Amino acid sequence: MKMLVKFMSKDLIFLRHLCWYLNLLLITPWYNFNTNSFQHLRWSKVYGIFLLSIKTFLIVYSILDESIQHLYGKMFFSQKLFFSGSCIIVTVLNVVTIFNCCYCKLDQWKTLFTNLHSIQEKVHTGVWKNLYVTIVTKHTVFVLFLLYIYYVWSNVMGVAFYKVAILSGFMELYYEFLIILLITSLVGCLKRRYEQLNDNLRKLRGRNNLEIVVHHLIRDYRTLAESVEIFNTLFGYQIILIIFHCGLTLINSLNFTFLRLVINIDDRFYQHSLVSNVCFLVIILYNFLSVVIPVSTTVQEARKFVDLSYKLQDVVGLGSREMDVLTKLVDNSKDFVPVFSTSGVFIINKTLICSVIGNVATYFIITIQLNENEYQKILKN
Repeated sequence: MKMLVKFMSKDLIFLRHLCWYLNLLLITPWYNFNTNSFQHLRWSKVYGIFLLSIKTFLIVYSILDESIQHLYGKMFFSQKLFFSGSCIIVTVLNVVTIFNCCYCKLDQWKTLFTNLHSIQEKVHTGVWKNLYVTIVTKHTVFVLFLLYIYYVWSNVMGVAFYKVAILSGFMELYYEFLIILLITSLVGCLKRRYEQLNDNLRKLRGRNNLEIVVHHLIRDYRTLAESVEIFNTLFGYQIILIIFHCGLTLINSLNFTFLRLVINIDDRFYQHSLVSNVCFLVIILYNFLSVVIPVSTTVQEARKFVDLSYKLQDVVGLGSREMDVLTKLVDNSKDFVPVFSTSGVFIINKTLICSVIGNVATYFIITIQLNENEYQKILKN
């Protein structure tokens, strides 16, 4: 049965517009926010097969293309390994995303959107100012960086720009960036609702209908916790692939930069691609931090709800009616503090940044040692 949505907050209106664009690549299912229901499910499955067929064709074409083979031949052993691993990861990322939108997890998508609708109708989420400007700016800068990178590589390799963009993974990187945009937008929606719940909790004292208000707060807090679990189910494996891809690409890019700066190479290929490699490092770091930092700040906002509940208990008298209600609020809310995880594999928080930095540094040193013989050959020549 379709539910007609009469009120939609600003962030959900933006999310609806974003999903219209993401539907073109099946990053999100074909979903009607106004009726809170899916649409054209059969055609979306056919379209998914069409996109996967195009991806398969491009993979085969890239493997057989002489330009890619020439580029691949210039790489060191570790670079070949990490480049191949990155290509496999982004390909799997595309396939997993399309399958989640067309063939499985449709119930989770609908529950997530329904929860966002229901909570925003109760708490009236405020206007998300400058949201469109922020997203468009990020999108524009990212695309310009990629265009610059492939423009440099096109001139250096003497290959048509469009061919370099297709064969070197332009669409895969752009696809990954759009997934990250969706993740950050959904996490932002959750964070705004936690902020609004905290504001309502601060205004709780002195309310005549205290029991009813607390009941609604507990229900909304539980609903948000359920939404976080659904988010983990929908995007857990994608986030794993994104983080692994970022790690592999960081190691490969650092290895390339080390080769150019430490070993004095006069090859025109390395000179002209150094700046574009630095730009590529910036893109990868941005993608990684765009996933971790918003998640961490959202969890911090959710924990404030429990802390505020305890603080409200401290300012009311023992044995009062308010104390009994707040005790119920604390007991019910402390068990529903959200945890963002990658489908149970590991927890997403700021400590993940230190872990990735440590692993990247370790494997970067290992790659230098593995390529030591090849470095020596270059120095001799």
